[in-house]
Amino acid sequence: MGTTTFTATKQWLDAGDKQGKRPKDDATITFTLWRYSSNGDTAANAAQVTDAAGNFVTLTAKVGDVTKNNAIDLDALLDSQYPGLTLEKYDNDGYAYYYGIREESSFANYTTVYGSVADDGQTATDTAPNYTDKSGNPVSKDGWTRDTNVDRLIYNNGSI
Repeated sequence: MGTTTFTATKQWLDAGDKQGKRPKDDATITFTLWRYSSNGDTAANAAQVTDAAGNFVTLTAKVGDVTKNNAIDLDALLDSQYPGLTLEKYDNDGYAYYYGIREESSFANYTTVYGSVADDGQTATDTAPNYTDKSGNPVSKDGWTRDTNVDRLIYNNGSI
C-alpha cells in the first residue's frame, strides 16, 4: 500500500508580537490530524487519524515554541510527539488520502488565515488538498475552493 509524510507550519504573522497581543509563551496550542480519501470525499467526511494504540493523534505546543520566521514546525512536532507514526498513503480501494492538521485552539485578537501570506502582509495563497502520486509528483484536488464553515484543515505543505 505505501506510506506518506506530512509537512505544515503554524505561522504567527504579528511582526514578532510588537503590539503585545499574542498569547503568553506558555499558552497551549492544540492540533489534531485528519484524513479523507481522494475518491470524492471532502473535509466534511474527514476522520481523525489514530496511532498504533488507537488513540487520536493530538499535538500540543506552546505559543513560545517558535522556530525561525515566527513559525511552529508542525511536521517536527508530529515526529517528536508520535515517533514512528505511519501515515497510510492509500485507502482500502487504492485511492490516495488527503491529510490535514486542524488547529483546535483559538485566541482573542487573532484571525485565522489558511495558506501562505506574501511579504506585503495582505495577499494569502491557500494550499489545496494534495498527495504525492506513484511517480513522486504532487497532485492537488481539482477545482477545490475552501469552505471555511467546514474545511479548517491545513493541508500538506500548507500553513495556518
